[in-house]
Amino acid sequence: MPDIQKLRLKARRMAHTAHAGKKYGGGPYAFHLYDAALALAEFGFSPHLAETTVEFDEYRNLSVAAFLHDIIEDTDWTYRDVRKEFGDDVADIVWAVTDEPGRNRKEKHAKTYPKIRADWRAIALKLADRIANVRNCVSENPGMLKMYAKEWSEFQEAFREASLAVPWNQTGFKRMWTHLEVLMASAKEGTE
Repeated sequence: MPDIQKLRLKARRMAHTAHAGKKYGGGPYAFHLYDAALALAEFGFSPHLAETTVEFDEYRNLSVAAFLHDIIEDTDWTYRDVRKEFGDDVADIVWAVTDEPGRNRKEKHAKTYPKIRADWRAIALKLADRIANVRNCVSENPGMLKMYAKEWSEFQEAFREASLAVPWNQTGFKRMWTHLEVLMASAKEGTE
């Protein structure tokens, strides 16, 4: 089994264990982690589509981080735990998308979004996470969908320009934004 497959399998197992018993929509929380990983691959952020060795390494770390992206925020895992098991790069991506403490979502975002903008991999993962969340909300949670619709302008302002300055996969980033725009337009129509 190649290194990438072992790393992803290890990440999936650890995420399943760490999130055991938690629900996401109508299913196990792990479904959300798979959805985020699948969204990355769907929009071309896959080691199998890499054109350079550097790109392969970045996409590999990103694909592993997708399964772990909520592990620091929602479980007893720490940055140090992720770093020990998966290395600095994966831990840095996971930490970047982990919400900082705050009194409410707006304050958390104000503290967290600069971390995400500082690492293009975190931006890609945040977009994949939002795609997975909104897709789920369309069928499972209209209340959360309203919240995402309310935050849409702030979300775009935080990440659109930064994502379009990334050196790789501009097509993938543009397609992610187009997809999110369609999802959010549908969400807006559904909430009116």
